Amino acid sequence: MAWIAHIASVFLWATRSYERHKIEEVPIMALRMIRAAGLCRELSISRTTLWRWTRAGDFPAPVKVGGGVTSWFVHEVEAWLKSHRGDGTMQGASHDS
Repeated sequence: MAWIAHIASVFLWATRSYERHKIEEVPIMALRMIRAAGLCRELSISRTTLWRWTRAGDFPAPVKVGGGVTSWFVHEVEAWLKSHRGDGTMQGASHDS
């Protein structure tokens, strides 16, 4: 039963993220998330750089998933990449939820 509460909390955070960023509708199946370690690996940056960009507002805001876990929505990171690097894809990503 705890997993139902977890899924509900992720959905609630996803809803708040949509409201916060006023982004276009994204299908629920496209709501992939990636944690800090995977994101740093994909972007070839350090955790320090990731958090510096986040604090400065230069990078999409993370979502607290619970239990001390922080993740980013992949579609927000890809939109950021597209606006900053051009292609907007994280190739070979092993996205973790």
